[in-house]
Amino acid sequence: MIQSPHKTPHGLEKVLGSGGVIFLGVGAILGGGVFTLLGATIGLGGGWGTLLAISGLSIGFLGIVAIYAELGTAFPEAGGGYIWVREGLGDLQGFMAGWLSWFAHAAACGLYAVSFGFYAVTFLKFIRVPILFNEHLLQLTAAAGIIAVFGFFNWKGMRALSAAGGVVTAIVLVVLGIFVVAGLLVFFQAPAAHLGKLSPAAPNGIIGILAAMSLFFIAFEGSEIQTQAAEEMQNPSRDLPRALFLTRMIIVVIYLLVTFALITGFSDSENVSGAIGREGAEALPAAAAALFPYGALVIIIGGLLVNVAALNATIFSSSHVVLAMARARHVLQGLAAIHSKNRTPHRAVILSTLFIIALALFFSLEEIASLADLMFVLLFLQATVTFIALRKRRPHIARPWRAPLFPYMPIATIFFLGLLGVILVTHVAPVAGIIGAIWVLLGLVNYYAYATPMERAEIEDATVFSHSWKSGVLAQYRILLPLANETYSQALFNLSLALAQERTPAEIIVLRVEEKSAGHPQNNNTHRKIEQSLQELTEQGRAANVSTETLFLEDVDPLHAIFGMLRMHHINMVITGWDGVARQDRIFSGRVDAMLREARADLLVVKLADLENLKRVLVCIPPEGGRHLRYVGRVANSLAGTFGGTINVVGVISPGLPEQQHVAQEQNMLRNIARMRLKVPASVHLLRHLSPSQAILEIEEDFDVIVMGAARERFFAEMRAGSVASRVARETQKTAIIVKGHQGILPPFLTYLKERT
Repeated sequence: MIQSPHKTPHGLEKVLGSGGVIFLGVGAILGGGVFTLLGATIGLGGGWGTLLAISGLSIGFLGIVAIYAELGTAFPEAGGGYIWVREGLGDLQGFMAGWLSWFAHAAACGLYAVSFGFYAVTFLKFIRVPILFNEHLLQLTAAAGIIAVFGFFNWKGMRALSAAGGVVTAIVLVVLGIFVVAGLLVFFQAPAAHLGKLSPAAPNGIIGILAAMSLFFIAFEGSEIQTQAAEEMQNPSRDLPRALFLTRMIIVVIYLLVTFALITGFSDSENVSGAIGREGAEALPAAAAALFPYGALVIIIGGLLVNVAALNATIFSSSHVVLAMARARHVLQGLAAIHSKNRTPHRAVILSTLFIIALALFFSLEEIASLADLMFVLLFLQATVTFIALRKRRPHIARPWRAPLFPYMPIATIFFLGLLGVILVTHVAPVAGIIGAIWVLLGLVNYYAYATPMERAEIEDATVFSHSWKSGVLAQYRILLPLANETYSQALFNLSLALAQERTPAEIIVLRVEEKSAGHPQNNNTHRKIEQSLQELTEQGRAANVSTETLFLEDVDPLHAIFGMLRMHHINMVITGWDGVARQDRIFSGRVDAMLREARADLLVVKLADLENLKRVLVCIPPEGGRHLRYVGRVANSLAGTFGGTINVVGVISPGLPEQQHVAQEQNMLRNIARMRLKVPASVHLLRHLSPSQAILEIEEDFDVIVMGAARERFFAEMRAGSVASRVARETQKTAIIVKGHQGILPPFLTYLKERT
């Protein structure tokens, strides 16, 4: 069956252009800002302070928008930050990003619904309709009703949804335009007097300005909502960056002008900003009533409509996060179902709608707003770290739009977000931290109680065949050997046997994962060859009296399957081959770095060269030591013992180091060699060179294999040039083994005590 060009592979309609996404974002952003939180923000920041806070947020959000533009065009799938974090930081962090994103958008939607309820009751009071029962209960009823209405719009489909949202947003922009023009006309009648209303500039100081920024943070949020729509955009690589930046330009101009008009139109007092803060949401209608005839009614209608538009966008975004998590089996798979007629994720829409109604009914407006702020701060922090990780780990992936000033821009963004998060929890709404912690805990329970067992079922479904032989002794140490192809499978298995015999009783699990495309027929001949090869490895394990299990999986995400095996079998060590080049279409090349950072197991990355001759072992260690010395020693012992070889240990120091420090470094080297517990007498050399990697490469001809510990260098140096070990592995013509030992908190502490008693 030929895929329609107007539908995604998952069946979603591709109907959106840049204009539709701009309206989607503007509608959502305005609902959380001008009509809901601006009064309270002015109360915190003061007149000039609020203008400064809005300007600061607009500058800070440039980094966030640039990051979302790059990631959204590189990964234009429903799910947004959830998809990116899972790709860049691993399965658990990806799940938590989705979990936080779902709550953030649901809380934002609850905020808009409660705000709608406030304006609905205010409208009834304005036209003098008698309220026959509790006013607060009427507000909650209106909030729940409007959520249900727009839940139906999202269930019905994007065409009706986009059209309704665009019309509403256009009307709201006209309303705000009238308010701003009226405010400017009044201002120019007595400029000096109205400028005086901006004082005191910042009654609560710099903390007040930062508090205003943290409270008003949600008023700039819309990046997630807009990137969620990328999968339904006709040309996301062109339209998404354009929509993201144009939306922010429109929004910041509106916010500055409306803030100025609000302060201008408010009644005279000694402290206008304090009076506005006390009025809260009622400040805007009061100012409009003073600026022009029927101003209060116009703003009330605008408040109703803007929250309708925001509800429209956030229900859409919240349901698409659930859709993405369901596709990954992180929540119930049935939530990924697409309606046969409407082509919408109808079950995800229904669940999100019910969740939003619950938030609106059981939390106050202030609690919902602060929760949404905190969740989005955490989500943007994850996205920024993911952006850095993907730039380093997946450099060759297609990026139609690239964010500038790397790495300085994302680092500044991390500082900006961290500062606002701390201020929010300490000075604005401490309850947000408590509720947020409870939500994270619930997410972890869901992940380990549901998502992890589903991961096991997913791997079992993907298994084509398996073979095993057990020695009869319960394995205490398990080695996972993922294989990408046949070329080096035998040599890597021999290395696995050597390490297994060093750690008896041990077990080797050989995993072959083959990526397949949907709709492609299975190649039975290839399957038979792979099965025969794996059977031979099982027999070799039997001959060496090492328990061996071999599996062949077909899976669309090999790295996900490998991490699933790590968790299922409690793997102690992973041995993986690397060709020294990072390409996104090779399983164990560009993705090796993800394993280096995420695997909770000892890890050996083997640069694929001559693996048949491993007698002359060169062990490279920094003179000051390192966290992987013990593991480097184990690998060197296994190689020397299995192949009957020699061990040479080398360290590199600066050529300008004084003789006294040279002697001290030699003593350090001897102590570090003792920590490695080598079983073969080793030759020790301390080289002088400006470049440690170049010094190692200059002596490589005298050896067969180079063994190094994985580095944890300073952050900036790592991003500029990579570690010494990675540079040597890329450039050497010899076999190179990078060792990373996994350590918890307790084992290193016990080792430290043991070495000193």
